[in-house]
Amino acid sequence: MLRELHRQLSVEAFGAARLRFRHYPLADWLMHQSLAVGVDAADSGRAALVRRLRDWRGRRAGDDPQVGGGSAVGTALQVLLWLLRRAMPSVVFRIAVSGRVPVFGRQYRWFMRQQYLAPRQSVTFLGFAERLTAGWRDGEHPAQVEKLLLHAFLEDLRQAYRRRFWRPGDWRRTAYPVLLLDGVATDNVGHTLARLLDEVRNETGRNDPLLVVAVAAGPPPEPAAARPVVQAEEAYEEWAEALPEIRRLRRPGAWLVVLRIDGDDLGAPVGVAPPALVAPTRPGGRGGSCRPPWPSYCWPGWACGPPRGGRRTAAPGRPTG
Repeated sequence: MLRELHRQLSVEAFGAARLRFRHYPLADWLMHQSLAVGVDAADSGRAALVRRLRDWRGRRAGDDPQVGGGSAVGTALQVLLWLLRRAMPSVVFRIAVSGRVPVFGRQYRWFMRQQYLAPRQSVTFLGFAERLTAGWRDGEHPAQVEKLLLHAFLEDLRQAYRRRFWRPGDWRRTAYPVLLLDGVATDNVGHTLARLLDEVRNETGRNDPLLVVAVAAGPPPEPAAARPVVQAEEAYEEWAEALPEIRRLRRPGAWLVVLRIDGDDLGAPVGVAPPALVAPTRPGGRGGSCRPPWPSYCWPGWACGPPRGGRRTAAPGRPTG
């Protein structure tokens, strides 16, 4: 499901530049690599991983972070980095994965500083990357792997929606990415995604701009009281006021607002996981916690829609895979 979300959110829409993902594609690619497993095969497997990772990085060179925006200095830095990658690809790659030099390899440093799968036990990024590959991953806790993938996905959204004063285009993003999940049930991936989103937000304490609207035939098992959909605005205000406390306590269901459609309106509860927003921020700021929005309209039998002009991606029917 995250792979499909990545594909849909990467499409250019509403005249704005497409969202660029750097952490999630790397984690997903590593999970599809197969290396020889065992102590005797460790050296050959690591060498094969280095070759594949360098080739993969070369194919995605166009997705490298822009330095300095459109200024003359930024353009000069981009040209210099491009020349270094072409002239000394092996040296530049080694510098990047080491995570020791500013500008180079920021995504690799992120993996070594995030909290899932105890990355510091691997000492280097290459050691950590090896643990994500098929075979080697069998010794890892599956829930930790799932949370790492989701955390990487949310980190890409955070960076895409972070406003920088030297990149005026960032200020054009004034709406939230919205995910609509239909047919959610406790035995399918839709509920798993909503549950993991709640847990990752609680455990990392990080903000993200993703708004998830989940439509289900029954209430979620998480301890969140359902409110009639006509009381949606009131329910949101109460949730926003209580969020700082329940977030500190890391309560299950902290990020869930459950709305119930009563009477003749299909009778389907609607679970809304509002975003923990990074933008807008002060020009040049690091990003602050801003009030999540309430969607601008609700229809009977529908989840609430995104603010005008927002990105929207839907997973119709019963989510699988």
